[in-house]
Amino acid sequence: MPPAPSGSSPASGLVQVVADPNVFVSAAVTPGGVCAQLLSKLLESPLELVASPLLLAEVERVLWRPRFDRLPPALRASYVEFLRRITRSEADPPPTGGPLVAADPRDDYLVRLTLAGDRRLLVSGDRHLLELAGDYPIVSPRELLERLG
Repeated sequence: MPPAPSGSSPASGLVQVVADPNVFVSAAVTPGGVCAQLLSKLLESPLELVASPLLLAEVERVLWRPRFDRLPPALRASYVEFLRRITRSEADPPPTGGPLVAADPRDDYLVRLTLAGDRRLLVSGDRHLLELAGDYPIVSPRELLERLG
């Protein structure tokens, strides 16, 4: 299903949101940023966050990169547990057919997870995913934040 048109109610026809791991990582690293604001809004909304084992593993893997060493280990671990609690866990869809994200096939699982539900939207800050917004229901964190008011 395509994203709700501008001017419609924030959750028109939208029930679930798949957040790219970059959205979750950005929310943890920049508490006052757009992604953190979006996560807070999503938690207050009737929308459901959907995640899969691959998605949560990627968040965890990225948070443990040396460039995030300024975040205490306990915070990183508790943040991933927090994400497990606030998201609806689903199995990763099987990688059937050809690649969906030619620029980075490793992100195919995000598009497949989004397409596995009837009314889902993928929110991502990745340029190569946002370029596919005409083909798949994908929006930027800022766009979804604006839709949610």
